[in-house]
Amino acid sequence: MEMPHILGVIYMTVISFGGSIFNGMVIIVLVKNISTITVPNVFILSICTSGFLACSMAIPLAIWSVTVGKWNDVSCQTHAFFIYLFGMVSMVHMGAIAMEKYLTIVKYTNTAGHFLSLKQSVIVVVILWVYSIFLSTLPLVGWARYGPEAANVTCSLKWDQRSASDLAYFVIMFLGCFLLPVGVMSFSYYRIFKVRRKVSVSRSNCILNLSDHAKAELKKEINTAIQLLILIFGYLLAWTPYSIVVILIISGAPQTASVWLLMSSLFAKASFMYNPVLYAFISRQFRRKFVRTFCCGISINRVGSG
Repeated sequence: MEMPHILGVIYMTVISFGGSIFNGMVIIVLVKNISTITVPNVFILSICTSGFLACSMAIPLAIWSVTVGKWNDVSCQTHAFFIYLFGMVSMVHMGAIAMEKYLTIVKYTNTAGHFLSLKQSVIVVVILWVYSIFLSTLPLVGWARYGPEAANVTCSLKWDQRSASDLAYFVIMFLGCFLLPVGVMSFSYYRIFKVRRKVSVSRSNCILNLSDHAKAELKKEINTAIQLLILIFGYLLAWTPYSIVVILIISGAPQTASVWLLMSSLFAKASFMYNPVLYAFISRQFRRKFVRTFCCGISINRVGSG
């Protein structure tokens, strides 16, 4: 194997192994505590499921194909489909998380509780999966197509195609799977920070017409939303460079852009591994449940206070 292939295999092996472990641990903890699961954690469970499948199914296909020195059409199409599906699932879920927190915080001006019930959040998750499966399946049936990227390390959409149908699909992908979720996140957090500012000013109880208990609950929800913003930012940090390079290629950038496409594509896959780590880092409640699940002999209070 050439050096780029060796480095690619090492990098993807780390992502595959680490992502499978980290996502798997989050899934186990949430499922073990399913009776106390919250609405945001329903979305987190779905995101980690997509990350686990990406790391345990999609990325190993790339490792195997690079190791043997070639892609066959079936493995290339399968790898590209899974990567786009699971990446899309995570992106639209991030938008749903942001919107749910915004609606919950707005609703607290009237009553307490999450805007969505657990049953409704499950329905939303199913809809988001169906939406993602539909869009990622279209290249398999002839609208745009999947194929090898630069150096044959990974497979992806063939962004350099110029037919009218290909360009139409690219536009739909960007609008429905990147710009729309990012727009929802931006709008939701803009409004959340506006509410946060009102809560911070003096006499905010009068401004928002809240009782002391409701105000305390509202502050708790806002703090949770700010913590989840770290998770959203981490995901966008991984996928935004890829999106920028893709736009350049569609716009007719030089062939050297294909190298940047490969690098940004590999970098984006890291989100499948570090997303569950970020979630474990920001959620003290999750850390407590993690200790109960895996480390019963360790003091829960000691871990929680850390």
